[in-house]
Amino acid sequence: MKYFFNSQWKSLFLKQGLADFEALWELDLISLDKPNRGRGRDGWSSVCAMNIDLDNGVSKKLIIKRQQNHNSRTLFHPFTGIPTFEK
Repeated sequence: MKYFFNSQWKSLFLKQGLADFEALWELDLISLDKPNRGRGRDGWSSVCAMNIDLDNGVSKKLIIKRQQNHNSRTLFHPFTGIPTFEK
């Protein structure tokens, strides 16, 4: 899996103990919507929010989209689909 940290945000994430994808995935966040289910094998998708403290003491709200096995069918992938995020 590939992931990218914007250089302006990387130090803030590191200070919060969020150095990699796994750390973000494991956060216990409250969903902002009712999770979407049923696209693909045991697929689901949800939007969550978290706060991160900036260097100036201000807290910034970040919106996080989480999905697992959430696929969309396409002309070239009519049966298995592709991950919705990739689409």
